[in-house]
Amino acid sequence: MHILFTVMMPFVANGENIFIIESYHENFQWDIEYKKGITENLSGTHNFSYFQMDTKRLPKDKHAQMADHAWQKYLSIKPDIVVLGDDNALKYLGPRLKHTNTPVVYLGINNNPRNYELYQANNITGVLERPLLKRSIIYLNKLFEHVDKVLVLFDASPSSSAAVSMEFKTSNVMKLGGISIEVDQITQYSLWQQKVRKAKNNEIDFIILGLYQTMLDEQGNIVSASQVIEWTSAHSLVPVFGFWDFSIGENKAIGGLVIEGYQQGYSAAQILNQIIAGKKVINIRPQVAKKGRFIFSKTELAKHKLVIPNELKKTINWVK
Repeated sequence: MHILFTVMMPFVANGENIFIIESYHENFQWDIEYKKGITENLSGTHNFSYFQMDTKRLPKDKHAQMADHAWQKYLSIKPDIVVLGDDNALKYLGPRLKHTNTPVVYLGINNNPRNYELYQANNITGVLERPLLKRSIIYLNKLFEHVDKVLVLFDASPSSSAAVSMEFKTSNVMKLGGISIEVDQITQYSLWQQKVRKAKNNEIDFIILGLYQTMLDEQGNIVSASQVIEWTSAHSLVPVFGFWDFSIGENKAIGGLVIEGYQQGYSAAQILNQIIAGKKVINIRPQVAKKGRFIFSKTELAKHKLVIPNELKKTINWVK
C-alpha cells in the first residue's frame, strides 16, 4: 500500500535526478524534439530517467496500466523532479503526484490542466500547448489568389479533442475572415481517406492536418503515422498543410506555421531552471509557448506550383 502525504511541504529540488514520463514513445518525433529542448537548455548536470506510456499505439484500455508502471518506477527511483510530457501523462499521473513533495513540470498540454483533478496541486506547473490553428489559416491564405473553404483534419485522440475544443469550442464549422473552416475528428482511416479524396469535389481549397497518429484500420489496429501522412500527401487533389513540425517534408505536408516539440522543451527547461535555483513551484505560473515557426518543404511547394510571398520568405525554415 502506498501512503499519500497530503500535508504539503516547501518544494526544494537540487534537480540532480529528473524523471521524464512520456505519454508517447521514444521514437515519436515530438518526444525526441521536446527532450532535446529540455536537455540542451537545462542549467547544470543532471541524470535523466525515462518512461514511455506509448498511448498513441496502445489501446485506451491499456493506458491506466501503463500509468501504474510509470508510478511504480517513480516510487522506485525517487527522482528530484518529474516532467510529464503531454496530456495522458498529466491525466493519469498528475492526480497522484500532487499528493507528493516532488516538483512536477508538465509540457505539451492541450487541455485545461484543471480538468485533470489538479485542484490545489501546489507542486505542479508547466507549459501549455496551443496549436496556432487560426493564425496558420490566415497566413496560408496568402499563398492563394482566393480561398473560400478549408478542411482541418484531426484524429480522435484526447490531445486532438482538447486542441479542437480550445480553438473551435463546440462547433466544427466556423468563419474566419470570410473563409469557411470545417474541422473533422476522425477515428477510422477509411473515413479519413474518403474525406481526403472528396475534398476537391467538395470545393475545399486546401487541407490542414492536425494529429493523425491514432487512426484505426478495419481490424481496429492503429495505422502507422507515416502511412497516414504519406498516403494523404500522395492522394490529395488539393494542397495539404500541417500544424505540427513532424508533419512537414517531402511526401508529407507542404508546410505551415507550426508548433515545435523543441520549443515546448525549451520552455519547460526555463521552468526547471527556476525550480532548481530554489523558486517555489507555487510561484511559477503555467505558461503558453506561443512561438510558432514557418516550415516549408521545397519539394512539396514545387509539386503544387505554389509560390511563397516575399513578406514570408525571410521567416521560413526550409526542409526538403
